[in-house]
Amino acid sequence: LSINDFSLVEKITPFPNPAMNSVIFKIDEQILNNHQDLRLTVIDLTGRVVVSNLELQTETNIDVSMLFNGMYLYTISSQNSILKSGQILKK
Repeated sequence: LSINDFSLVEKITPFPNPAMNSVIFKIDEQILNNHQDLRLTVIDLTGRVVVSNLELQTETNIDVSMLFNGMYLYTISSQNSILKSGQILKK
């Protein structure tokens, strides 16, 4: 990651968080242009993958209504390297 990419990646945050029905990830177009095949994976705290390999766009809406209430971990990766990870709270 370049310094520019790093500051843009830090701005990637899911909202609303906590969420009831859906979570939106906004990704700067520059990140999408610089990193081919940007993917999102969400896992629960037992390690079970609940959203797998979802290709990200500038604005990606994730339906979380079917998930149980609780904490979930997400990773945004590109070509086997993790650019960002964080938490989503489903309520």
